[in-house]
Amino acid sequence: DLGGPTLIRRVELSADNNDHYEVQFFRGSRLIGKVTAPPDPLPGLRTRKLDAIPEAVTREGADTLVILGRRGDRSYSVGHVEIAK
Repeated sequence: DLGGPTLIRRVELSADNNDHYEVQFFRGSRLIGKVTAPPDPLPGLRTRKLDAIPEAVTREGADTLVILGRRGDRSYSVGHVEIAK
């Protein structure tokens, strides 16, 4: 919960290296966009910088952010999330 509509330019996600993570952006209960963090070839927790944020999120803002583990070894771990406004 972002506490209200928040304009987001970039998301940095530190997560397990060999999995895909989907970052979903909502306004109310409506999905307004999503981006995928791909796996990283180096071991351990790896930081991915996601800056291809959907226009609806950068222009109008999202009020909720959801992170889902999608593919990989199914041993998902997220250590840190940072949002650049």
